[in-house]
Amino acid sequence: MFPQTGPARISCTLGLPDGTGHVRLASDEASVQPSFNYCYLQHPNDIRRVREGIRFGVKVLESEAYENV
Repeated sequence: MFPQTGPARISCTLGLPDGTGHVRLASDEASVQPSFNYCYLQHPNDIRRVREGIRFGVKVLESEAYENV
């Protein structure tokens, strides 16, 4: 059904982060896009949660269920 094209992959995303970023006006001109700084992984709890997610993904990929994937 699905062709084998390479190794299995899992991605890890962080929903509802504890950290916050900011938006700043880059110019007083309305045509200029604002500046976004998302401050990803700046909060210690966000770092911990992503690390746990990555470790869980590794366990899944190393499990017997994924042996032939």
